[in-house]
Amino acid sequence: MAEVGKFHVEVGFWSLLSGPVRVHKLHLEDVRVLLEKSSDDQANWQLGEAEPASAQEDSAAPGSDGLPVLIEALSMRNIQVLVKEPDAQPSSFVLSTLDINLDEATYLNIDGTGKFAEEPLAVTGRLGPEEAMAEGPGIEFTLEPTFGDYAVKLDGTV
Repeated sequence: MAEVGKFHVEVGFWSLLSGPVRVHKLHLEDVRVLLEKSSDDQANWQLGEAEPASAQEDSAAPGSDGLPVLIEALSMRNIQVLVKEPDAQPSSFVLSTLDINLDEATYLNIDGTGKFAEEPLAVTGRLGPEEAMAEGPGIEFTLEPTFGDYAVKLDGTV
């Protein structure tokens, strides 16, 4: 289902105890993922029965609306996803590059390129500040994805 060529992660030890988990660096390279459905609608990514909704809500950390993991630097190269379904042509997604880095103003800067069905994809953006991402309210974002000849600009606050 998945092959990973290179994987490197650096995590802040004390954040494992106090949360949110701080990932100082995450690097993935040469990843291949195969998502496949059988004719009886079984998917290779379904690992078991889902937990009931009430049990999921009870396990959430009380009083924390922020992200459970904060990634300060992410680098991804050559990520390929192939989707196969019965009676359909396989579709593929390639993430050539994705870089996310925390700047001095504690915003995450996003820059990525790839392809979906042989059409070029790109995304640039900014997300933050870090304090809002850790706590929940007031996360500002600007995203500019493009797909082929189409482009969108999204600005807002969550």
